[in-house]
Amino acid sequence: MKHRWTILILLATSVAFWGCTMNETTTQDLTQQVRDELASAPTDSDEAVILTQALADAEGLDIAQRNAVFTDALKLAEDARNFSIAEESPLPEGWPDPSLPGLIRVKTYPTTREAWVEQNTGSNGQFMTLFDHIKERDIAMTAPVVMEHSGEISNQRPEGMAFLYRRVDQAESGQFDAVTVRDTEPMTVVSIGLMGSYKTSKQREAQEKLQAWLDEHPEYVASGDVRVLGYNSPFMLPWRKYSEVQIPIAPVMSEKEPSMQTERAIFAGGCFWGVEHELQKLEGVQTVVSGYSGGDVDDPTYQDVCTGQTGHAEVVEVIFDPEKVTFEQVAMRFFEIHDPTQLDRQGPDVGTQYRSAVFYLNEDQKRVTEELIERLKSNGYDVVTRVEPATTVYSAEDYHQDYFEKHPGHPSCHFRVPRFEVPNK
Repeated sequence: MKHRWTILILLATSVAFWGCTMNETTTQDLTQQVRDELASAPTDSDEAVILTQALADAEGLDIAQRNAVFTDALKLAEDARNFSIAEESPLPEGWPDPSLPGLIRVKTYPTTREAWVEQNTGSNGQFMTLFDHIKERDIAMTAPVVMEHSGEISNQRPEGMAFLYRRVDQAESGQFDAVTVRDTEPMTVVSIGLMGSYKTSKQREAQEKLQAWLDEHPEYVASGDVRVLGYNSPFMLPWRKYSEVQIPIAPVMSEKEPSMQTERAIFAGGCFWGVEHELQKLEGVQTVVSGYSGGDVDDPTYQDVCTGQTGHAEVVEVIFDPEKVTFEQVAMRFFEIHDPTQLDRQGPDVGTQYRSAVFYLNEDQKRVTEELIERLKSNGYDVVTRVEPATTVYSAEDYHQDYFEKHPGHPSCHFRVPRFEVPNK
């Protein structure tokens, strides 16, 4: 009987061990799959946004939770790759692609020439007024039709409606009876796509979701009227119609007053989201911008750098007031918020793009950095941080900037350890 229990315990231990090993292997495979698909995804596509978000969401989670996040993200990314709308008309030049229904995106729209009409246009309504205008001038229809609502989306006609021209130089601008042909300013919006008939109730629900998103992202404020983009005509089958509900937004202006005298520093310490977030907390630091440096490819994208083939590191460019904080103090904080003993990695992020490095801008920065490294070594830390002359810093895409400000509550693998005070044990 005793032997039977011994065998059972050994079997249970074996299953637990192999199960754990399989889970770890699965996580590594899924992580690599996410990174590979992100590297091949078009910049700022729905697919890239979904996979980038998954990598952020997975930080700090246990193995089972990470697997679930990556599995869901890969399926959603596949849906995004395969998604398309029933197009009846072309989009204006430079217009962003429609997004996967239900996915909230921040999008920027270019300057566009539009024919605009307000609500009070007589018995034939806004649409027919605009249709008559472009028909008389032999101007081809484009997608979408833009409908603006002040305040809440209501069952009544929108406050204004616009047809878009294919190019800014197409046709003549000016006032034509009830129609105003004008050029819009570039616009940033938070947007959500809807599939199916243009129901006011669905559009109001979408507006509520966007408002909730704004409440969760205090770094943005609404800067214009709610608008609905209708991509299909009234004759399209209801279930094949596609629309987007959007709220124009603008960033909240920083309250930091820039100093007349500033200095610059460049650091690499793993994922730039966490390094940026931690260094922004330091008194005297004015701005921190995420970017790429140290490689041999001009103007790389995030997808390029993720391959590990460009030689770039994810870096932060720090602008600070030397009257309030010194380079030595900024560099000390840098060494305390990442692990300078990890070679070509930082926590779960592995690759030369996540290396630890200081890119010095002058001999004084080089000297100070080398002295700090010697202090850390005397404290028992096997520092592998590279000290390299600075090269061009390429700014990362907008969705990487102030990432943890835009996504409060997300865990970060960067936190402060007082390495200059506490010896390594």
